[in-house]
Amino acid sequence: MTIAELLNTMRDRIRAAEISDSPMMEAQWIMEMITGLHRPELLAHSENEVSAEHAARALELTARYVAGEPLPYLLGDWHFYGNRFLVTPAVLIPRPETERLVELAINWLQDHTQAKVVLDIGTGSGCIAITLLKSRKLQLAQVTACDLSFEALMQAQQNGLLNGVQDRLQLVQSDLSTSFSEPIDIVCANLPYIPSARLPMLDVSRHEPRLALDGGSDGFDLYRKLFSDLSGKMAAESLILCEIDLTHETIGADLAQQAFPQAEISVIRDYDGLPRVLSIAHHPTL
Repeated sequence: MTIAELLNTMRDRIRAAEISDSPMMEAQWIMEMITGLHRPELLAHSENEVSAEHAARALELTARYVAGEPLPYLLGDWHFYGNRFLVTPAVLIPRPETERLVELAINWLQDHTQAKVVLDIGTGSGCIAITLLKSRKLQLAQVTACDLSFEALMQAQQNGLLNGVQDRLQLVQSDLSTSFSEPIDIVCANLPYIPSARLPMLDVSRHEPRLALDGGSDGFDLYRKLFSDLSGKMAAESLILCEIDLTHETIGADLAQQAFPQAEISVIRDYDGLPRVLSIAHHPTL
């Protein structure tokens, strides 16, 4: 079987499953991972024969993808905000919705160059913390990434090494922000926010870690705990950014206002126009 024939077979099986808008691209990504050849090389030599071992592996991964396994876990890595991250079932797959939170954090940090204590709470793969450290718009000396899961922290450590920021990435095993007491300048938090009852109905619950998904009865349990702990810890000029469920616009704003009555509260929409980021801004004059 040639490269072209194998790619066409994989494409057709992915297309038939109706799980992708770009079945050929995903077939090529699987082949890249298996063969070590980049897409231009695969396409330039599409008439070459594929080894029986590579063909069997490619069809096996295609079958697992069609059966429901997330493609990033099968590939072992994924891209977020232009950077590459290793991913395993120990962490959530980085998603484009979270890039909105990162963009807001970068904008704020550009305007607050005095900020020193930057926390990524519930870091998972480390994608938020590492993206901030790699941003060309910033010159951060350090970002602290914390997670309750030791496995997640090990994944974040590997991604820090992969992206060349390991010397500026501080990893802390912590239950939310309980390990921190000094005035905090900015918190980025992508905590579990899916209501428990809804979780079994979602495909994401089949493969990604429940610890990183389940937000309790209304999906906001961990944010309640975080707000309570952060009260009194934030610097006079500071920001808390939380990724939330699209159903949390009202409850998020109300609970944030109760926890931080002097703060400016807003809910910011993602690139699809859905409520996605809860912003809690502290100003010295408020």
